[in-house]
Amino acid sequence: MATTYRHLQGTLIADGRLELLSTLGLGAYGVVYLARGVHRPQYYAVKCLNKVGLDQRQRAFQLREIFVHTMMSNHPNVVRLHGVLDHPGDAAVYVVLEYCPDGDLFEMITEKQRYYLPPEPYVADPHASDGRPIPEHPSYTRARAQTDALIKDVFDQILSAVEYFHRVGVYHRDLKPENILCSDGGRRVKVADFGLATSDRMSSDFGCGSSFYMSPECQGGITTRLTEYSTAANDVWSLGIILINLICGRNPWKQATWQDDTFRQYLRDPDLLAKILPISDGVHGILRRIFTLSPETRCSVSDLRRWIRAVPRLQASNEELWRRYHVYDTPDSPEASVDAVLSGLSLHDASSSSPEASCPASPLAPSPPPPPPPPWSACSLCCHTRNSRALAI
Repeated sequence: MATTYRHLQGTLIADGRLELLSTLGLGAYGVVYLARGVHRPQYYAVKCLNKVGLDQRQRAFQLREIFVHTMMSNHPNVVRLHGVLDHPGDAAVYVVLEYCPDGDLFEMITEKQRYYLPPEPYVADPHASDGRPIPEHPSYTRARAQTDALIKDVFDQILSAVEYFHRVGVYHRDLKPENILCSDGGRRVKVADFGLATSDRMSSDFGCGSSFYMSPECQGGITTRLTEYSTAANDVWSLGIILINLICGRNPWKQATWQDDTFRQYLRDPDLLAKILPISDGVHGILRRIFTLSPETRCSVSDLRRWIRAVPRLQASNEELWRRYHVYDTPDSPEASVDAVLSGLSLHDASSSSPEASCPASPLAPSPPPPPPPPWSACSLCCHTRNSRALAI
């Protein structure tokens, strides 16, 4: 299918009103093209969905995706659907979408590092005998506040869209940075791709989405085999992972299953994320309300939106990390701690929907759950090697 529609550059569609210019993306569904209005100099993204060889059920899924996207399209943080060209004799459906020129949020986080501010170097106070850091420099405090404000605004836009979905009875089930498109240099974001969206509050379609972002119950449960799961609570779990992506540039684990070393350690120690990620105490408290095994006690999108707006800081200060270093009684060797954390928590491309495909072979061998790093090395968790299409946890 992908090769069938790979060479349509220069083709006119919509009765000659749109010209397909270049390929923006390829997938199992078909091809996305950059298009330009012939009579008006406006750009669009045109999604070409294959119709050939689809059975009745597959065709129904295709039409449902278009219908749901049309319903959600008026929200300012949803990629606008301008029109659908679906003629009986055509081999494809052409879905004309708003063009977001800055790519997706995954690229904005990993390659462009739009939301990343290097941590202030940890310098021990020479007048203190306990190794506490010197006060944060005012210029860094201001820069940190600006970066946090940007992340908060971007995340609030995502929350606004998902809050709207849930209010009207739609549950996305595939929230991840690849399905969030960017414009204005990463300051504006819009949710896309409703291929797995549902109106069912409870679902027995396990494994929907990308493994990095699925809740434990969406993968069948941890302690007991479930027969269904809450689609709203599953979306909230995905939002928690996206929040960590934005703040830290990485994922906390590969899969929220008992087989994942890091997630298993988290189940045994709910404070694990505060030990291995440079998140503030306020963010840590919010994440504990998201990453609970009980969907009934998991926070709502509205709760999450309110709490994120109120939290004073997203990334931990050196003072916070110093306090944790003493509270959690971390090892003496900072270098050993950092090596263990980075080897146990490398993040991969999450664009595939299957758990196996979502976790390609890592260049780093799996390791036991890492010990908590001391404060000066916890900050360095944001400074990882970012390969193409790969985050780090």
